[in-house]
Amino acid sequence: MDKYIDVIRRTLDLANTCLQGLEHVKTCINEGRFEDGLIMLHP
Repeated sequence: MDKYIDVIRRTLDLANTCLQGLEHVKTCINEGRFEDGLIMLHP
């Protein structure tokens, strides 16, 4: 189990980063800045 702790931590960090990105997209859309929000959704 100990060998997976680092993977779990990194996965949680990535999930948090994704959530922050989606919150930014939501803010942009709510403010009418659609292009700024869509940039975050493109690979």
